Amino acid sequence: PEHEIRMVLITFLLGAGVFGNFSFVIAVRAKKELRNKHGILLCIMCGVQTICLIFEALKLTKIAIHSALTREACFGTIFLYVFCDSYQAMGILIVGFDILYSLLAPIKYYNLRNFPYLLYLQLPSAAYALFFPIYSKVLNNPDVPIGDWSVSRRKSVAICSEGMCTKYKYLFSNLIY
Repeated sequence: PEHEIRMVLITFLLGAGVFGNFSFVIAVRAKKELRNKHGILLCIMCGVQTICLIFEALKLTKIAIHSALTREACFGTIFLYVFCDSYQAMGILIVGFDILYSLLAPIKYYNLRNFPYLLYLQLPSAAYALFFPIYSKVLNNPDVPIGDWSVSRRKSVAICSEGMCTKYKYLFSNLIY
């Protein structure tokens, strides 16, 4: 029963998250005063978060039906998730910088055009997010058994175990080992 309670709670939270993200996007689209740099930037983050939540729901389904994947199949299914999760991590930092810039130079910030400014803000997030899936694909070793935690850290960037996909992100200090 404890497992079922967790599944129901997680399903509820995933549903609430997707509902909240869609509600925010609809509100920004409907209200002209919300269609500013902050609103559009947060809409992008909501879209990325929704993709992550959908992948979490898929992971929950795999756990519920006790499904396991091969290493290559797992990587194919989580490639977009790894990208979106990494994008979101850097995106939160970018939102913080955006707010700081709007507070420190409000007139200059207000006079910037939305599209070029938001496009330039997305470049660090996209570059950071592309690094991990590409790095995982390059160093993915299909000969290493799934779930073998004793393999070299450089070879086991994306693995599947217990029916769910797990992602490792390495700090740059770990890359020198």
